Amino acid sequence: MPTTAGTSLAERTPAERTPVGMNPSGARPSTANASAAVVTATASRRDESFPTSSTDACPTPFLRANFRAPWRSPRGGAKNRPVPLSLPPNLALPPSLRAALFVPYRLVFYPMIAARRAAAALRPGAAWRTWTTPHILLGGFLFPSDVAVLQDLGIRAVINVSHELVDPVTALRAAGIAYHHVECWDMRAPTLEDCDAGVRFLAACIGRGERVYVHCASGVGRSVVLTACYLAIHDGMPVDEVLGHLQRLRPRIKLRPFQRAFIHEYVAWRRTRDASPSASGSLADSVQGRTREEAR
Repeated sequence: MPTTAGTSLAERTPAERTPVGMNPSGARPSTANASAAVVTATASRRDESFPTSSTDACPTPFLRANFRAPWRSPRGGAKNRPVPLSLPPNLALPPSLRAALFVPYRLVFYPMIAARRAAAALRPGAAWRTWTTPHILLGGFLFPSDVAVLQDLGIRAVINVSHELVDPVTALRAAGIAYHHVECWDMRAPTLEDCDAGVRFLAACIGRGERVYVHCASGVGRSVVLTACYLAIHDGMPVDEVLGHLQRLRPRIKLRPFQRAFIHEYVAWRRTRDASPSASGSLADSVQGRTREEAR
């Protein structure tokens, strides 16, 4: 129990009169026990000078156990409050600032995938683009000079399944090629809703008899996920059969286990939604509206 400044030595309990590191009986403990007692007493005094509150508590037991002292200084004060461990989830950055923050990343990323594209051109069976169906061309990122190539191939729409790539959107639309963007980071999977919007855009284009280019950075992961989701839903193929079909056509495909699991998850989620007319109808109307807007 902590003592007050006005309490005399005679009024204190034996435990309060005992110096740190000594038992109440007067016997001095071993060196190891004494060190532990000093640490415990110091921690106790520190905690009393900086009371625990909901704002001071660390978010996990591990952090409370290992990183408590630097945040709970005995000097107290607002500057010693726990520092935030992450940015607010709803933090929105202006587009210009986001573009500026991406510059260092793209300076490294684009030369890397450009070298990968050049290497693919030299290896047999490692084509940069692969026809997976008569209407779906699967591949990697676009250069502005690729727009004329897509026109020659009869491509009428492009789906970019990435977050970091900058497509020549102005040149695509000037060539009469519709554009849809599914935001997804490298080596990740999109959200169910974003994936569904991409699948419905792809279905709408193919329903009009149009050819579509689906791409990510190298055409081995994220774009494969979207294409597989479409084929499983609209061609009625089992997911494993779809993936085997795509792997045979494009051997350089490299899906991560969680990307494969996402395809199964999306197919189950979409079939559940399709079984509920009210939910699927409202979502389809929303996606069709976005599709018409992007086509313009």
